[in-house]
Amino acid sequence: MGRSAMSEDDDSDGSSDNIVSSPITRVPSAPFQRTFRSHSLNADDAMLQILFLAPYSPLLKSYVRTLLKTDCENRNIDVLMNYFTARKLLPQLLQTLAKFEVEQTNMCNPLFRGNTIFSKTYIFYLNKHCSDFVKETSSALLDFLSAIQFDDKSSASTTMYSSIVSTYLSLLNESKRIIPKNLLWVIHGIYKVVLIKRNSTEALIGVNTLFFMRYLLIPFMKMPNLFKYIQSLITPIVCGKQVIQKNEEFYVIQELIDIITKEVLAPNTPRSYYMTKDQERTSNEMLVLLRTNREALIDNYDGDEMELSNLLADPVLLKESVLLKWAK
Repeated sequence: MGRSAMSEDDDSDGSSDNIVSSPITRVPSAPFQRTFRSHSLNADDAMLQILFLAPYSPLLKSYVRTLLKTDCENRNIDVLMNYFTARKLLPQLLQTLAKFEVEQTNMCNPLFRGNTIFSKTYIFYLNKHCSDFVKETSSALLDFLSAIQFDDKSSASTTMYSSIVSTYLSLLNESKRIIPKNLLWVIHGIYKVVLIKRNSTEALIGVNTLFFMRYLLIPFMKMPNLFKYIQSLITPIVCGKQVIQKNEEFYVIQELIDIITKEVLAPNTPRSYYMTKDQERTSNEMLVLLRTNREALIDNYDGDEMELSNLLADPVLLKESVLLKWAK
């Protein structure tokens, strides 16, 4: 890990940044120092993480209600994703946003299909962190087809399609070891939520949507006929409508489903006593945004309002009020 944005000297002292010049002559007591300490960048960020990562996070829910349904939606999504990315917590964010979507989607409507906040975050995550597996499989097959000048618009024979699919399945089998573990954990968690909230059929449809339709098969959108053909073969297997035996060619698809639906270990989240430059920058961005929208966020907050109010209190006003208190 690179050198932290905050040096050990800064962390051990911090007084030059936190206490302004004042004619006060008496030395502040311990409570005074603790009050300032609680509003240092590290302390605020620690509290932010606690609130954002709480089960069904009231802060995240308030953020979505307040800041992601405005004209500044895209910028506010960026601030949210950058904050979680800098802390290697984007998988946790995805699972929580997916839970919100499952809760808020009418039981009659399919899940994870529209241009929702979860979908935008999920696509960002796939593009930034999960591209290698797709490059080694779907994209590699497309490169091969381009090299042999395969024309998707022409009427390819069943034999030709079968040969292409066989090649694709071989690529999947050879590359399955490099599937991002964090992605498996994200989809597994979402699968379990849908399984509990709806049923096993819809949970498997969710796996099909998130892993195959919105991730693995995306490159084939450039060849619509081939995309439809591969989709028609894979979807029945994923959704449990077709049983595949171990000795069959399509067993690799069954293996992928089993990997996702069985227990997946949670990703390791590295811990550090000091903030990196990205963490400090994104924490500042997040706190500025939250404090600017303090009243609206508190109005939409389902948790302890006082806890959030204290976190989002203007640090300058807080400092002045404490100084006045201790000057008396």
